[in-house]
Amino acid sequence: MKAGDIVWVQFPYEGAKADKSHPAIVLDDLEDGRYLLAYGSSKRVDAASPLPNEVVVSDQADLRECGLRVPTRFDLGIRAALALSGSEHSSFT
Repeated sequence: MKAGDIVWVQFPYEGAKADKSHPAIVLDDLEDGRYLLAYGSSKRVDAASPLPNEVVVSDQADLRECGLRVPTRFDLGIRAALALSGSEHSSFT
């Protein structure tokens, strides 16, 4: 796995684990079995005017390549360091 990969994880929210998987973008391999991830969501996506800390995937070809079905924003300000196993994620590049 490398920076830029999209993974699906139970992203922690305010110290608690999410109730469903969310997309996340890999920012860095911390080389201790954990990866630094940024949170992704399909809610409140504004491809025309993303916030300065957001990366938006909205083009249909890009969505397919990333394994996403709907436009998604990745908030680089919401990060977590998580250990990932094959059962917890799917990777797309």
